[in-house]
Parts: sequence; C-alpha cells; structure tokens
Amino acid sequence: MRRNRGAVKYAGGVATSRVGLVNMYIYGGTVLSLATFVLGLLASGSVEAALNAVMEFYISRVVPWPLDELLLAETLVELAISHAITIGVGLFVATSKWWKNV
Repeated sequence: MRRNRGAVKYAGGVATSRVGLVNMYIYGGTVLSLATFVLGLLASGSVEAALNAVMEFYISRVVPWPLDELLLAETLVELAISHAITIGVGLFVATSKWWKNV
C-alpha cells in the first residue's frame, strides 16, 4: 500500500510543479519519438524506412518549441490535447518506473 500511495504522491508532486511538467513534457516527447520509430520499424520492416517515417513526422518540428506546436495545431484545443497527451505519457512512464524501482 505504501508503494501505491507513494506513486500517487510522486505523480501529484510532479504534475503540480512547473519544472516537473516541463520534464514530463520532454520525457513524454522522447517516449513518443521512440514509439513512433518502433511502430515505423514494425510497419515497414526496415530501419531505413522507419527512420524516414520518423524524420517525415518530425521534419516540421525543426522550428523552435513553442512555434512548432502552434504551426502543427489547427486549433487551440488541438494544441492543448497534444500537450496533455505528451505530459500524460511522460508522467505515466516516470511514475511506473518509480513504482517499479521502489
């Protein structure tokens, strides 16, 4: 029970701090990038094609951070959902790793 309660406190603490949210955004973006590569590798069967899929997906992200999200999102709601998913993935993976290692 302590480990579960600790995981909830960890997630809550990270989610309520500004630095924690930025770190979870970066961490979630990394996890999603790796997932995109693996799915591209499974779908195409070659590393070259998987790298091309990742590069095509992220070629529009050459622009610095706030501008790339604004250019890719068509609406403000889409922008908020994109950030929420990225932060949620980062928070879930980080909390799961914390839970496993405690």
